[in-house]
Amino acid sequence: MKRVLLVLLVAAVAGVFYANYRITSEVEEGLELSKMQLSLFGQFDWGDVSVSPMGALSITGLSFTPHGTPEEYRVEEVRFETAHLFELYRIAFQLDQREIPEEMHIKVNGFELDLDSSLFRNMEAQAGPTTLVSRLMTAGCGDRSYFGIDDYMDMGYGVWVADMNIGYRMSHSGTRMNLDFDVVSRGMARLESDMAVDLDPTAALNLNTASDARVSKVKVAITDTGLNERRNDFCAGEADVARADYPDHHQQAWMRVWNREGLKPSDTLVDAYRRFTSGQSDALILAIEPYPSLDANDQSMSMDPTYLSGRLSPSVAVAGEEPESFSVASVEPVDTTVVEGSGQDQDLQASDPLDITGSLHQHLNQDVRLTLTDGRRVDGRIKGIENGRLEFNRRLHGGTMVVPIPLARVERARLVED
Repeated sequence: MKRVLLVLLVAAVAGVFYANYRITSEVEEGLELSKMQLSLFGQFDWGDVSVSPMGALSITGLSFTPHGTPEEYRVEEVRFETAHLFELYRIAFQLDQREIPEEMHIKVNGFELDLDSSLFRNMEAQAGPTTLVSRLMTAGCGDRSYFGIDDYMDMGYGVWVADMNIGYRMSHSGTRMNLDFDVVSRGMARLESDMAVDLDPTAALNLNTASDARVSKVKVAITDTGLNERRNDFCAGEADVARADYPDHHQQAWMRVWNREGLKPSDTLVDAYRRFTSGQSDALILAIEPYPSLDANDQSMSMDPTYLSGRLSPSVAVAGEEPESFSVASVEPVDTTVVEGSGQDQDLQASDPLDITGSLHQHLNQDVRLTLTDGRRVDGRIKGIENGRLEFNRRLHGGTMVVPIPLARVERARLVED
């Protein structure tokens, strides 16, 4: 009997070592292949690859240095966690067969990158028109409609360091996938997202069927870990208001952005947002439970706010409180421009005789100043309007150049007085 047990023990140990060696070797081969493929763009390195008896695969000390720059993208550790070693081996096999394992979790610790890097600068330069969210976040913060890299650096951030935890698990006999996404930007904020996705029960479970999934629930929690305080300090100076007055100043400007879009949020959302941005609560929680569930491929769903409020069943809460439903209603747009300064908001109404936002076609070849949705102002003359674009003769570097400007990017237009 003892001899049998000894044989079984030796076999188990040998199996563990084999699985460990096989997984480690395959990962190192994959890393070497990645290094070769990335060699055209830069130097890719890593420190150690290891597998624990509990089924955790760890890759430490990853770095990438693009050619021609002193920048280095660094990751302390990428960790793939499972229940045990043979589970890790089984998952690797399933992925090779393009099958979806029942559960996976990946942690990325210490992803570090300088804010003043070419990667972030290029991302900022290639970003499209500002969004409603970016305009809401910067409401009241001087003459800007998004926070740029320089703004974050002025807030005291020099290096962006993030920890990420990404995973999913199958439930309801394989017909529902629960996705978890947790990102901590150190010294800024934590974003936690939980999404429930319904899968077709009649289809085979593989990577191809995931595209036909339907979203039945989404919950997002934003926890402040320092950004609100720094942003309020920075924006109080930009708006030239007292620091203690800035939260109310921001809230009023935030409401004006909604109104200019022809939207009115319900009091539940307004109050929760005020408490979060003013520091009364450190977390803001948003959720939707659409009925019926959302089809990502549905291109015909109405974007009417009243319809969406009923269709999505949105709710909001702050830390420690139960979620309450909220809505966003359509209202008559209020076209105002706010001049920040001396602690007072001065609204210039659309009745201003020099404001031509709604009648651009009537002012061809006249001197005009455009305010774009990203906050920039450009001077020149409108040469024509065609296919949703302005042909704008822009003053540039002592001369002029005709450039196309999408009408959707024009937030305001005003005649320039002689």
